[in-house]
Amino acid sequence: MLSVPPLNSIARSWRILQHHELTMLATGETHSVRSFVEAAFRCVGKEIVWKGEGIGALGRERRSSQR
Repeated sequence: MLSVPPLNSIARSWRILQHHELTMLATGETHSVRSFVEAAFRCVGKEIVWKGEGIGALGRERRSSQR
């Protein structure tokens, strides 16, 4: 049996991108969809404001009326 050293996260990401399938990497951390969306929008200089709670929550960019 061939022993292969563990891949680092960059190599894993590259391999995942070579396949057109839904794939998830586990980090052992739990985050809400809301916190993920907020972090993603912060990366592009946008702020999300929320209306409602739970599955019915609606997020909008603060300076826009777009959903």
